[in-house]
Amino acid sequence: MYTVRYGIVDIKDLTYSDATFQKGLQLFERGAIPDFSRDKAGLSFYGEVKGTKKYDAEVYLDEEREIEDYFCTCPAFEAYPGPCKHVVAFLLAILNSSSDSRDDRKSLSQKASTGSLASRAPQKRYDVEQTNRLLDVLQFELLEENDLFDRVPIQVEYTLVMSDLRYGQHFSLKLRVGSGQLYMVKDCDYVIKGILAGRQLPFGKKFTYSADQHELCEEDRAVFLFLKQILDAGAASGRDYRSSEDRKDVTVPASMVKELLEKLAQCPLVYIKTNAYQTRGKTLIPEQIVKDFDQLPVSFSLSELPQGGLLFEETTETAAESIFFNQADIFLLDGNFYYLNTSMKERLTGIYAAISQSKHNGLHIPPESASDFLAIAVPALQKFAAISLADTVQSTYQSYPLQAELYLDWKQDKLITELFFNYGETKIDAAKEAAADRDLTPDNIVRDRIAEGIVVQKFINSGHDAFIFDECLYLEDLDHIMSFLYEGLEKLAPHCEIFTTAAVENLLYQPVRPPKVAIEVNNQSRLLDVTFSTDEINIDDLKQMVRQIAANKSYHRLSNGKIVNLRQKEIKELTDAVFQLDVPLKDLKAEMTLPLYKAFGVDTDAGIVHQDEDFMTLINRMEKPEKIDFDLPEDLKATLRPYQETGYKWLKGLDHYGFGGILADDMGLGKTLQVISFIAGSLGEGDTKPYLVICPSSVLYNWQKEFKQFAPGIQTQLITGTKSERSDCVNAAIAENIPVWITSYPLLQRDEDLYEGLAFRTVILDEAQSVKNATAKTTKAASALTANNKIALSGTPIENALSELYTIFSIAQPGLFGTRMDFKKMEPAQIAKKVKPFILRRLKADVLKDLPPKIESISYIEMTEKQKTAYLSQLQLMRQETKAMLDADTLNENRIKILAGLTRLRQICCDPALVMADYKGGSGKLDRLMEYLAESKENGRRVVLFSQFTQMLAIIREKLDAAGEAYFYLDGQTPNQDRLSLTTRFNEGEKDLFLISLKAGGTGLNLTGGDTVILYDSWWNPAVESQATDRVHRFGQKKVVQVIRMIATGTIEERINELQEQKREMIDSVIQAGGQSVTSLTKEELMQLLEI
Repeated sequence: MYTVRYGIVDIKDLTYSDATFQKGLQLFERGAIPDFSRDKAGLSFYGEVKGTKKYDAEVYLDEEREIEDYFCTCPAFEAYPGPCKHVVAFLLAILNSSSDSRDDRKSLSQKASTGSLASRAPQKRYDVEQTNRLLDVLQFELLEENDLFDRVPIQVEYTLVMSDLRYGQHFSLKLRVGSGQLYMVKDCDYVIKGILAGRQLPFGKKFTYSADQHELCEEDRAVFLFLKQILDAGAASGRDYRSSEDRKDVTVPASMVKELLEKLAQCPLVYIKTNAYQTRGKTLIPEQIVKDFDQLPVSFSLSELPQGGLLFEETTETAAESIFFNQADIFLLDGNFYYLNTSMKERLTGIYAAISQSKHNGLHIPPESASDFLAIAVPALQKFAAISLADTVQSTYQSYPLQAELYLDWKQDKLITELFFNYGETKIDAAKEAAADRDLTPDNIVRDRIAEGIVVQKFINSGHDAFIFDECLYLEDLDHIMSFLYEGLEKLAPHCEIFTTAAVENLLYQPVRPPKVAIEVNNQSRLLDVTFSTDEINIDDLKQMVRQIAANKSYHRLSNGKIVNLRQKEIKELTDAVFQLDVPLKDLKAEMTLPLYKAFGVDTDAGIVHQDEDFMTLINRMEKPEKIDFDLPEDLKATLRPYQETGYKWLKGLDHYGFGGILADDMGLGKTLQVISFIAGSLGEGDTKPYLVICPSSVLYNWQKEFKQFAPGIQTQLITGTKSERSDCVNAAIAENIPVWITSYPLLQRDEDLYEGLAFRTVILDEAQSVKNATAKTTKAASALTANNKIALSGTPIENALSELYTIFSIAQPGLFGTRMDFKKMEPAQIAKKVKPFILRRLKADVLKDLPPKIESISYIEMTEKQKTAYLSQLQLMRQETKAMLDADTLNENRIKILAGLTRLRQICCDPALVMADYKGGSGKLDRLMEYLAESKENGRRVVLFSQFTQMLAIIREKLDAAGEAYFYLDGQTPNQDRLSLTTRFNEGEKDLFLISLKAGGTGLNLTGGDTVILYDSWWNPAVESQATDRVHRFGQKKVVQVIRMIATGTIEERINELQEQKREMIDSVIQAGGQSVTSLTKEELMQLLEI
């Protein structure tokens, strides 16, 4: 059985009109298709439909067993779109007999029994005809399935007529079919497709083809399938205008004759005719097809004409016909079919065309073309045909191999060139011959014009077509001379022998020893010692070479007159080393001392760079910190995870070499613990200077608590309180030699005088985005601190722009990027390469495989009608004001006013009551929030809600208080001591809701007791939102964390979200994660926000 994947509805959809479908249904119900055949795959179906007349129908299914194509021989099929009624009936019959679509068959059966929509005659008591037909089909299928048919192979005789006529070449195939007695096929299309489809075909009184009695042998089936492909292609072209008389044979396209011949050669009864009037053709066997051969069995001769010149004629001796079927790429010779490649065909076509169009016997070649014919035509034809040269031709015309020579000299700042073509004793000056515009060789010299042309073209290309002829051929442009010497000669060398004078040799830079750059680590000074060793290239030359490369030049002339190829591997590595060491050219010297961090820019694989062992140790340690051999501190009261051990070793490596850096681990991965481990492992190493931790005020006490928890043996000093109290703290820390001092960013800028003259071993900058503003007092105060090194901690070192990264590194690793202007010119890829050794970044998804996932979603909320009115009113006002500023080009002067207006729009999205004192129209977002909180309480979820507007939190608190709901609350006014107490109580399970101001609670808190984060309003900077959500989704979290962003539909909140996504890619190209603020809006972004 077979299966289909279409139903009645699909047939109806295909049909042009319901009337056509109903007529097809009636035909099916009347049994108009008593039988049909199909292929074994059940994808092609062929049947005869009995309507008013009999028509042949075909249906084709695709690999999914859905309807792909169909055909009918009735006139209506071509006249109207879609299937005709006969095809509809056939599709229904196929569906009814399939093993699938039982519901469709049932409905068909029901329609047949109830009369469907057509009028019905009274039903007989039994379906005799249908039952018998079904039994016949099933019996045939079972016999087919079990291979019980005893089929007899039919005989097929083929006659291929290959005609070479005056008006063109024609190829056609005739068939005779039978069993014992053969019958001429009168309609090849019908017979080929009918036999392949398994239809019953009468050929005569004594022979009728039947699929259950006859079959094609494998070879004949291959031919039939190929012929069907030809017929289908002809039908698809729309140019099949053949009459029934024309269908007595199959016209074969010339391009398909080769493949057809190969298939026919495998069949037993095949004849070839070279014209249609031959009584009987010649048999074809596989050996007659010749595909692999060195030469054709054809021959030509070349002799002298009495009056001068040459006679070229064919001398092939053949026992039978010789026909060149150039359209089919076949040469028929002595009964063999030689398959020609394109080159052979084109050359033979040219030769036979010239001979046939000649007015003589053979081709008469004039004397002036004789040598070229011998040089070009004879070698071209000798590759596949035999050519004999008369003795007189060989004695008259001298043939020598081409010997090309190029002579170079350097005179008066010009490169003089002389190109010669030598044949035996004959020497030809190519330039002078070209200038004379005539052949300067005797007629009896056979020149290899092809080889000469190749040499000349390569010679001209090598000089960039810049040669000048003035009695001699020369180049005077220095760039062209350099290119010719360094690149052109290499391309010319295989084609000609090159001779140079001593002057030319001295022009080329060819050092005895290649240049060398030696780089060593000076462990005492913690600096790099760099030495340039370059024969014939002084330091001024090297500077100029670097400038030339920057200007995209390829060559440079040294002060000694020699020319250097700047693309040469050793020279490129030399100039690259200067670039990589990032030394200003004015400071470049043969021997230099550079900061140690410059080592990481050097390509250590460059052949000219030589490094000492300490240098390679430095590189390996910083690139693979997990392999650094630093012991963990024994008194640490924590078990570090593997990634935290790597972080500890990385920090130790930085410290060992005096480097600064950024520990940029994802929030919640324990940056604080890694720093405490680093300090614990470094104390007692001889340097007694204290460590200074600078952090946001909100986590000041948290740092002290973490030290007590993980390293209780390390004393810490909080520097807080009033100015005098802070001064006392500093003095006490010095007097008592306390190793770790902890202060906050706000206090640091006020206490510059307290730290003046003090030196620290390491300064730790927690949440280092606090010093991202280069002009801020805090940033300047942090920069002014004296320390062995400075380590920045930040999960988001880039929040607003790449310039923030520059500012942080100007504190942590001064000099890494040069000037701010240099940094602005750098591509993100350059920046990424420079910072790579000095940033360690791991994501939770990569290192905490057991951390439950964070599921983020956006809740789009419709505003209330009055809320919409308030929003649209403010939006219209903003658009008018902004458009006026754009027109007047006063956008920058009014930026604060614009941001204030945008803030009002965002507040209206939260609740218009934030900006309208008497507003009573409600807030769609607030209503939805209260629903969320109720649902969360019912489902046992513990919610942490963030909003940047404390006034909005106040409105939410009023709602909660009115409903009697318990919650914790934290904002910027919450004392630091209370922050720790509130978070601890929440994490221990007290109360299920925590309201937090986004800016106050976005950093320094551990809220793993929560499992749901609601961001009530969108902050400009997604990095701040990420910091907030990661208060909950961090190390120690045991539950899946759900993050819900509440966004008012069709408002500025949606536009802000889109802008944030657009800007993430630039940040990610430099550092793995981080956000981008939209507070520094461009003109285009502002227009996008307000949809101007």
